Amino acid sequence: MNFKYTMYSTLEECLAGADIIVEATNFEKHQLWKDMLTHNCQLVNMSDAINWEQLSGWLSTVGYIYKKPICISTMFATINNKFVLFWHPTSCMVDHAKIDQYFKKHCREDVKHIECYSFSPQLFK
Repeated sequence: MNFKYTMYSTLEECLAGADIIVEATNFEKHQLWKDMLTHNCQLVNMSDAINWEQLSGWLSTVGYIYKKPICISTMFATINNKFVLFWHPTSCMVDHAKIDQYFKKHCREDVKHIECYSFSPQLFK
């Protein structure tokens, strides 16, 4: 992880620093955290434990459809030294193509995009 998050980091800095982007609702993110906790509890060697530090997030408007905003919720976490963005759409109007354009504009080209069902401890070894 090259990006160092601080409480003064902007959304644009966080997006540019993201290593992994996960589309997940708040409930799904909580379940992923719970799965990681369960993973850690089953370990014999705690040096293999996954460290999850929850950080802040933003509600962002990424575009408009017919003058209606396209909004996403973003939450960040540091998981085993990887800077992870969790996001999900929150507005009535959703356009995944515009959301993808937003991420392409603000994130690095090598950022890894995954769905929540592809999330696993192996990503952080």
